[in-house]
Amino acid sequence: MTKHEIAALLCKVLAIITLINAINLASTLYSLILEIIQNGGFSSYIGGPSFTQTAVIFQAFPVIFSIIAGLYLWFRADDMAALMVKESATDTESEPLVIGAEAQSLVFAGLGVYTLLHAIPQAAQSITTYIYLTASDAYTHSNTGQWSVPESVKTFVELGLGLWLLFGASGLVRLLAMMRASRQPH
Repeated sequence: MTKHEIAALLCKVLAIITLINAINLASTLYSLILEIIQNGGFSSYIGGPSFTQTAVIFQAFPVIFSIIAGLYLWFRADDMAALMVKESATDTESEPLVIGAEAQSLVFAGLGVYTLLHAIPQAAQSITTYIYLTASDAYTHSNTGQWSVPESVKTFVELGLGLWLLFGASGLVRLLAMMRASRQPH
């Protein structure tokens, strides 16, 4: 297999993982909607119907994003593979992957894509929840309900880590090689 084929395969595996994650998120959303219906509908919740409907929308965003991202990764695996694999002019399409450093770089780039797939919908949900709750009359700035600073910080650290893994994967492989070389007796 070539580097490009391995990266495309990795994208398809990540697409499947993302779609499975969407199913898990959808079950949580379904439970929330079912609880709302069983407890008398949207108007029976604190903050009234508009707040509860907005909460459902905020819970739906990660589900929708995960489905879109999973389908995009599946159908556009070759495009994502081209982004992950920095092919030189001397690379040929039939050249097999023989260097361990290249395989490590692909794995780190794939891990970066996976981390971004998890962090992007959470970041969007965190930002929109914060904006809505701080502008809402139902809550004061000291009581922002679902939004939490530690959770938001964790999400944005994940975003940074995902971008670093995706775009700095070859540098990470060089760092690992230097660490291995420093452990070798001279």
